[in-house]
Parts: sequence; structure tokens; C-alpha cells
Amino acid sequence: MEPRNQTADSEFLLLELTDDPALQSMLFSLFLSIYLVTVLGKLFIIVAVNSDTHLHTPCTSSSPTCPLLIPA
Repeated sequence: MEPRNQTADSEFLLLELTDDPALQSMLFSLFLSIYLVTVLGKLFIIVAVNSDTHLHTPCTSSSPTCPLLIPA
């Protein structure tokens, strides 16, 4: 017979980084701004690719090293 999981806990606790409310709001603002910059950057890439037809083709090469980077 295979052993089974006998865990009885049914809740998940996420511990705080700090108890100071001022520091909590500063950390929240910091992480929110990092997240928003990331999302806006990804949206900018999507808009740039959709607006320029030259960006619709994939950048692929049959060689592991880009041929343009190898000096002639």
C-alpha cells in the first residue's frame, strides 16, 4: 500500500514583510510601480510589432551564430 498525505492544514499564510503601515504602503507602491512598468513595456512591444509590418517576420537563422556577427 502506498503512503498517503496525512496533512490536516487547510489554510495558507502569507507572512508580512513588515508591521509598519508606512513601510507597507511604500513597499506596495514600489512593487505596483515595477509591475506596471513591466506591463506597459510588454504592451509597447505588442503595439510596436502590430504597427510595423517589418516586425511581423520572425528573426530566425539556421546557424547557432548570427551570420552578421561573424567578421568576413
